[in-house]
Amino acid sequence: MKRCISIWLFVISIFPLYAQYSGGNNDGFSSGLLSQTSCPPLADFIYYGGINDGYTTGLLSQTNCTPYPADFIYYGGINDGFSGKLLNQIANCLPVLPIELLTFTANCEGNAILLKWSTATETNNDFFSLEKSIDAINYELLGKVNGAGNSLQTLNYSFVDPNPIEGTGYYRLKQTDFGGKYKYSKIIAVNCVKIKSENIIVYPNPASYSITIELLGNNKTLPLEIINARGQIIYSGTITNKINLPTNELISGIYFIKITTEYDVLTNKIIIEK
Repeated sequence: MKRCISIWLFVISIFPLYAQYSGGNNDGFSSGLLSQTSCPPLADFIYYGGINDGYTTGLLSQTNCTPYPADFIYYGGINDGFSGKLLNQIANCLPVLPIELLTFTANCEGNAILLKWSTATETNNDFFSLEKSIDAINYELLGKVNGAGNSLQTLNYSFVDPNPIEGTGYYRLKQTDFGGKYKYSKIIAVNCVKIKSENIIVYPNPASYSITIELLGNNKTLPLEIINARGQIIYSGTITNKINLPTNELISGIYFIKITTEYDVLTNKIIIEK
């Protein structure tokens, strides 16, 4: 089994201008003097040349060179990187990430959940799978969206779940490349509970001087109105979870509490008695 090893000769402090050495017979081993060259700065510390093992019996000269597009790494040996035979030289030993995921979100849209994500780059990307769960442990497949294959620009994707879980649902994104390898995104949670008229609690009812309006299970700010029997709006405001309103200036009669959600218009009746 071959594995990647990086052979370092010295512990060197990194300075603004990095250095590397070159020469020898392909592995850093040299019995002769290695010459110094002058190249653009900002290179990693790299030693190369010789007979595939990083050793030298001669003087290594320092250069300031920009590294090659891929670092040169040697591999071989018997599962430990040590070999008494010739080591082969390869490039691009580090793995390439299939995608660079920028965002992954889930938002309530009417009676559905809109899943959106974007990528900065894609490499060998075949498709995305959308999965959801009620417990963040066991997932079911929602659907698939084709990837771009290879891309160096920002791409945006979306998928709609028309049947959200009642309560909190969990979603994750699975990316699969053309070779069948896959990787998961982080897990995101979303709760799009529909508010029903029975979730509006008004007390006391009948009331005389004040009322408390409570909206069960809500965490959004919603429009609130109080309407009299003639259809006239006598109060307009907002409610998140609970609000207390004075009613001492209202005449006796029947009134309606109206709350508007993204799904529906909810009403509840209250009686004012003096």
